[in-house]
Amino acid sequence: MEDERIISYEIEVILEHSGYDVFVTAFGEEAIRMASEIKPDLVLMDINLKGDIDGIQAALKINNRYDIPIIYITAHPYAEKIGKFIKSESFGVITKPFDSYELVGLISLTIRNHRSMHKKYSKRAKHWRILN
Repeated sequence: MEDERIISYEIEVILEHSGYDVFVTAFGEEAIRMASEIKPDLVLMDINLKGDIDGIQAALKINNRYDIPIIYITAHPYAEKIGKFIKSESFGVITKPFDSYELVGLISLTIRNHRSMHKKYSKRAKHWRILN
């Protein structure tokens, strides 16, 4: 447990030094509430969270309700969980231990791709309305 708090703190420091605002919780229910209130550009989700809702369940709810991209963090990428990752429409999985540059790069790329995807769909929707 102590190792998880240390890793969480290290991630927080890395991301803050990279210019990101960081909000942390260890509970799935709290993650959903925070996503609703804060509307972050991205959620970095550990699979193992405290409470009744694990990270995958929380990510599903966050992505379905608020269309926020998710990057999972895991120490054990078990084969049986890969299907759940895909089902939850996450934008990535990063396995511990990882390099800080790898983490920041994946976050930056994910945010950029998510925004680009929305622009593309928005343009298509406007074009479609004009044709109708």
